[in-house]
Amino acid sequence: MIFNGFKLHAVPTIHEAYCTNKKCKKKPELVEVSNGLLSISLFCIECKSVYILKLERQEKVSKAYLQQCMDEVEGNRRTLELGRAYREELNKRDALKESKRNK
Repeated sequence: MIFNGFKLHAVPTIHEAYCTNKKCKKKPELVEVSNGLLSISLFCIECKSVYILKLERQEKVSKAYLQQCMDEVEGNRRTLELGRAYREELNKRDALKESKRNK
């Protein structure tokens, strides 16, 4: 999220998730375990149940939120373009300095 004068990046975490398996006697707090390259699963030590986060497509989204999504994507695209242009400018400057040195 971009605010006035700073940019905020938050990573969601799950705290205090408990086993919901009806057969589980103790209902302990779930333990976070790796589920491949970039994702996690939650695991119940008592009943050996595995919980995986699910990604669902939302059918109904407000127009305001949809506009916010489009604005954020456009902002990220522009930021990448500016970074790319800046790196190209630096490379050109370095190439000019190098060619002047070689002469």
